[in-house]
Amino acid sequence: MYSIIPKLFPYYVLAVFLFGAHDVSSKMRVSNATGSKLDTTFVINRIELQGNRHTKSYIILRELGFVPGDTVARQDLEKAKKRIENLNLFNRVTFYLDQQTLLINLTERWYVFPIPILFWNEHDFKKLSYGMGVFHYNFRGRAELL
Repeated sequence: MYSIIPKLFPYYVLAVFLFGAHDVSSKMRVSNATGSKLDTTFVINRIELQGNRHTKSYIILRELGFVPGDTVARQDLEKAKKRIENLNLFNRVTFYLDQQTLLINLTERWYVFPIPILFWNEHDFKKLSYGMGVFHYNFRGRAELL
């Protein structure tokens, strides 16, 4: 019965792609106190996370590549946003930078995926095996796979 799980993995990947992976959208809104659009570096004194109900904050913060108090270029913000998206834990990642506060708004994905298991032994309906398997991504909120 356990030998069927690796066979179903491609279908699971396809289901994740169809029902979740294409929905990733990202936005970054920057507003400066000076109103100048020529500023390409920002001093970030505070980082706030919203929407991470299950994922631990340090998992997200370690992907940023900077800490509060750093001077960050616009390209670094875009790279940090891309790294958070590449965790594949969120449907939507939005950065808002207002003066010296970076607000990261997140929409978490569904992490538990049930997988039906049906295995026909020796081509005999009397030897039909069935059951349910579960893939759990982001186990314990630490981007782990169970």
